[in-house]
Amino acid sequence: MKTKDIMIANKLSRIGKIKTLMRHSVTKNAIALYIIQAVKILAPFLILPYLSRVFTKEEFGVYMVVLSLSAIGLIVTDFGFNLSATYEIAKKRENKKYINELIGSVIVIKLCLLFVCSLALYSYSFYFPEVVPHNIMFFICLNIFSQSFIFSWFFQGIEKMKEITLFVVASRVIYLVLTVLLIDVNSSINDLIVLLAISNLIGSVLSISLVYKYGYKVCISPLKNTLLHFKNSSQFFISRAAVGVYTSSSVFIVGASAGVAHAAIYGACEKVYQGSLSLTQPISQALFPFIARTKSLRSLSLVLLVIGFPVAIFCLLIGLYADQVMGIVFGEAYFNSGQVLQVFLIITSINFISIIMGYPAFSALNKVHIANYTVIFGAFLHLGLLTYIYFLKEITAFNVACAVLITETIVMLLRVSIFFFYKREINNEPN
Repeated sequence: MKTKDIMIANKLSRIGKIKTLMRHSVTKNAIALYIIQAVKILAPFLILPYLSRVFTKEEFGVYMVVLSLSAIGLIVTDFGFNLSATYEIAKKRENKKYINELIGSVIVIKLCLLFVCSLALYSYSFYFPEVVPHNIMFFICLNIFSQSFIFSWFFQGIEKMKEITLFVVASRVIYLVLTVLLIDVNSSINDLIVLLAISNLIGSVLSISLVYKYGYKVCISPLKNTLLHFKNSSQFFISRAAVGVYTSSSVFIVGASAGVAHAAIYGACEKVYQGSLSLTQPISQALFPFIARTKSLRSLSLVLLVIGFPVAIFCLLIGLYADQVMGIVFGEAYFNSGQVLQVFLIITSINFISIIMGYPAFSALNKVHIANYTVIFGAFLHLGLLTYIYFLKEITAFNVACAVLITETIVMLLRVSIFFFYKREINNEPN
């Protein structure tokens, strides 16, 4: 064969491999999850520069606390089903009866948890009315309810994420458009939360309708099965709640201890961090059901190498101009907040390694529970750090961000070291 023919054959082979890769279920779901995650995080983020100028720094701080409380409430009502239900559906995709009853169980559990969550939120408002006024709590609960019934976990489990992407995008675009059209200097935070709740409610209704379109439905499950699903998901909930201790909860901790102005700075920097996570988390979400099914460790190495390096470069470049970025994005009042942003950018790189070496990595070893244990340890560590700086009376946006950095670093190191320990043990086992 001539050299030219060989080159053409190699080129066609590479094109064929790219086409095969693009048709792969992980690739398709990763792209869909990228779009969903990016829109869910970036849509509110894109509107923040406008809101930080429309509202005062204190009002903007209240909004950041509201988003923090909504995120915590969503962790409670989700109860780890975004992991446990995804895992169960991925393993039993052919058993529609089982999946239908699982959907019914999840809905019942979520409704019960929503009631408990609402009581807790109203209690928080009672003790800290200066941070979150009583009259805003109903709208926070409405927003949590709306987000709780977007069935992303179902579509992730059956590896059909692209179909729900349009509905999630539509709900966020509605939020952006309504905010720009209706929110001005005469508006209140209540108006903003109402718009957010309405947009999420639209996505929830559309996602449930899509469940039925795929031939599934909500079935009443026997009580013992519902309790079993509750029990099986509890370890995932504990894990997510533990993560919430050093992520979602930090804004309202800063607000309650240092005031809403510090909460505004911390929340603004955290939103930049969450925006960067929207570029990495979908990879982990797409890998989890795939690796749970195939046990392919090669995929982990490839993702860490191909994605990890650009993430680090991106964080470095943004970090060099952190003050300018904060000033341009959020306004002159936030110009000197770059130090907090720099800490969050370091956390971004560390967190990327941590999430890939979490559920996806340990599912390949059939030891998913270890990923849960590491973040539970991280939660206790973070609470200890917060307690320490609280007694020193040093609760500030920067110090809390540093506490998150320490926690995330130790959790990542634990996951990596434990993974390689068990992997070596498995490799040394006799065949």
